[in-house]
Order: sequence, then C-alpha cells, then structure tokens
Amino acid sequence: MVEFLHKERDAIEATRKRVAERAEAESQRHAAEPLIRNDYLCRLVQGTTQEKDHLEGGVHIAGFKRAAVALLRIDHFQETAARLDMSWDLLLFAVMNVLQELAEPYDGCYVFLLPDADCGILAVTDSESYLPDQLVSLLRDVVRTLRDALGISVSTGMGDLVSSFASIPHSYELAKAALEASAEAERAVPPIVERAIRFIDQRYGDSGLSLLEMTRHLAVSVSHFTTLFKEHTGKTFVEYLTHVRIEKAKQRLINTDLMLYRIASDVGYDNPTYFASTFKKHVGITPKQFRKLHVRKD
Repeated sequence: MVEFLHKERDAIEATRKRVAERAEAESQRHAAEPLIRNDYLCRLVQGTTQEKDHLEGGVHIAGFKRAAVALLRIDHFQETAARLDMSWDLLLFAVMNVLQELAEPYDGCYVFLLPDADCGILAVTDSESYLPDQLVSLLRDVVRTLRDALGISVSTGMGDLVSSFASIPHSYELAKAALEASAEAERAVPPIVERAIRFIDQRYGDSGLSLLEMTRHLAVSVSHFTTLFKEHTGKTFVEYLTHVRIEKAKQRLINTDLMLYRIASDVGYDNPTYFASTFKKHVGITPKQFRKLHVRKD
C-alpha cells in the first residue's frame, strides 16, 4: 500500500510539473507574441518574408484586396526626448502606445516599429474603396493626439495602394520616400523664422525690442509666429533673444575692455544689475568672473 501511494504521489507531482511547464511556456509565448508580430511586419514591408507565412504573429492578411503602408517619424527626436525628460526608448514607447490605441478601432490596421525608430502602419482590407480614407483618418488622429496631448510633432508618409502580397514592399518604399520629403520640409526653416532671426541679430541691442514689434515687422499674428518660431528654434522669442544677447555679451567680455554697464547697454539691457543676474542665470557665473576666466594673455 505504501509503495502504491508513493507511485501515485510521484505521478501527481509529475502531472503538476508538466502543467506548470506548459503554463510557463504558454506565458512566455504570450509575452513574445508582440515581438514576433512586430518582427514579421518589419520583414513583410521590407520584402524579406513569404506569403505562406501570413499567419505568423497573428497577422491575418490572406485574401486582401487592397493594402497600403504608412510611416511616422518623431520630429527633432533628441530635442523632443530632452524637452519631455524622457529616454529615447520611453519616447518611442509613448508614441507606439498612442498609435496602437488609436489604430485598434480600425479593422485590418497593424502597427509596428522599425529598427530605425520609424513607426509603421500596414492597413489591409477586403474592400476596394474605403482604405485610403481610413488610413488618412487614422494618421490625422495620431498626429493631432501626439501634438495636443504630448506636445510631440511627427512627420508622416503614405505609400500607394497595392493589390498583391508581393507589392506591399513597393507601398513601403513609396511611404518611406514620402516620409523623407515630409521630414525634410519639417527641417527646413520657414522664411518667416529666417526673417525673425535676422531681425533679432540686427536689433538685439535695442532694449525696447519686443514680440509685438517683431510680429508687426513680419506682418504675422503673434500666435502663429510664436508657434512657428518655437517649433523651428526650440526656443520662445524671449528665450532666443536672451540667448543672442548673452552670446554677444560673452564676445565683448572676451574681446574688449569695455565696462560692464556699457556691455549691458550694447546688448539691450538698460539695467546693469539685471544684465548681471541674467548672465549668471544662463552662464552660471557673473560677467566679471567670466571675463577673468577668459582674460586674453598677449
């Protein structure tokens, strides 16, 4: 009887072990599913997988009539991460979360992250009519949500509609080209911003220079100018003007023997005390200390 009970106990323990191992394997498989799906989608749009593998990672695209690829890229990636006090990985995670959440209500939209940190959407449908509107609507929602909720600007690009599995990489390449063009346009400094920078460089010594005077000179609204200027310089008008003034003051402190009150006046500060406190706030030391550190040794 004892021997029988020992055998039963061993059998029960063996069964429990198998059940636990299966549960662990299932848990690991479930945890790996998003990575497997993302890897498959990357290979699919880049043309390094086969049609027979369409169920890999739970991607059901067999028998579709229309497909298109869209791409998104975070503008000014490093600056945006620093401004939001996020690591690069956390910034990508936040953007992908928004993208996945907004894509969920759209049937046939699969979200993925490419190795170069571009975000992608593969949209497939068995209809021949509504896919472009669906994808454009999703992209518009993503751009607006990232901008309004997180202050993140993105560039987008969408490829042509294709009707075969083998043509999906073609849509991807066109989306990539459109994205590069969009990102390049985003990097280009608008003429208004260029004119503003030149105006500041010419008038930084005027203590009365103001945002209102700037916008009147440019014949543009304050709200439009402030948004555009911040997007392309990373600074507000006041921050940029202060930066220019401090840099000009540094040059004078190093290259001239002018008194501090004169330098303050030359760079747009009527009050030498305010100039000194502003200089220390941005440089970390007073103008006198800065000059002493950079005294010329002829």
